[in-house]
This record gives sequence, C-alpha cells and structure tokens, in this order.
Amino acid sequence: MAQAIYSVAAIFVLAIAFLNVNKKLHASQEQMMFSELALEMTSVGAEMLNEIGKYSYDPAALLSVTGTTLNDRTVLRDEATFGTGSPACDPNPDSQFNGCIVINDFHGKSATRPVTRTHDGNTYTVDYDISNITIRYVDESPPHAPTGGNKTFAKEAVVTISTPALLDGNGDPLQITMSRVYLYPNYERGKPYSTF
Repeated sequence: MAQAIYSVAAIFVLAIAFLNVNKKLHASQEQMMFSELALEMTSVGAEMLNEIGKYSYDPAALLSVTGTTLNDRTVLRDEATFGTGSPACDPNPDSQFNGCIVINDFHGKSATRPVTRTHDGNTYTVDYDISNITIRYVDESPPHAPTGGNKTFAKEAVVTISTPALLDGNGDPLQITMSRVYLYPNYERGKPYSTF
C-alpha cells in the first residue's frame, strides 16, 4: 500500500515538473516570436525612413541647376502643401514608391509591407502597416525641434508601424513610432547650401 502511495506521489511530482518545463518552453517560444515580430517592425520602419531619405529634399532643389547654391529658404515649399505635390505617390515598398518625387510627397500617406517568413517548415505572411507618415520642418541644429512651419534646410519624417500580429494590453495592434531628420544635401552650419 505504501509503495502505491509513493508511486502515485512520484508520478504527481513528475507531472508537475513536466508541466513547469513545458510552460517555460512555451513561454520562451512566445517571447521569441514576439521579439522577432517587434524586431521586424523596426526593420520595416527603418526601411521606410531610408527610402524617404533617398528622394529630393524639395521641388526647388529639383529645379536648381547642378553646381549652383540653394540658400534661399523662401523658395522651399510651405509645410501646409506637403503631400499635395504628387497625389499619385504610392509609398508601398512593393510598388517601388511609384509617383513619389520628393520627400514632401510622403506626407499624409500610408503603406502596407507584407513580410513572408518560414518557421519550422511553415510559411506565413505578416502585414506591417505604416501610417501617420508626417513630414515637417525642424531646426537645422540638434535637438531638431519642430519649427511650426518655418522653412528650414532640415525635415523630419515620422512614421508609425503596427501589425495585427502583435496586440497591446487593450487588444489593439501594438504600435511603434520612429523618426529621422533629413538635412538638405551638404548642409553645414555657416556654409553655403549647395545642391547635389
């Protein structure tokens, strides 16, 4: 009889130990997946910010002749017109940013970046939504504070990235916001602002 009680107790202890190990393994896999998806969110945001930075600073810079200087801030576009210069701008990476010409064109736009991965032999696609793309003038010197629309040779792009695969505590898609400041080419304080 005593041996049967010991056997049942041993099985019970082993079952609890096995459940704890299984719980820890499952939790670490969930944490690994969360980390992977969150890291991918920042990669998608960085990719978008890199692409925005490849475009011309302003239509006035496009009109200037190579080798001349553009040092008159008054010829730059008003912040209120950002996003209206090229309404056909498609900021989706898979469409090769069709119709986008200058940084201003991205203002007010949104994009979706599907990312396909394979995990344990299963292929899955996660959509990352890029929204609230905001382009604004900022001070040319750090900390690059917004100027309230005053024209400068520094612009900041702000993007918000989310995915329905990651939820916050309220059940809404987790969001991260990233930004980058773009200076007019070759801008240095006290020196001329040469074009390309």
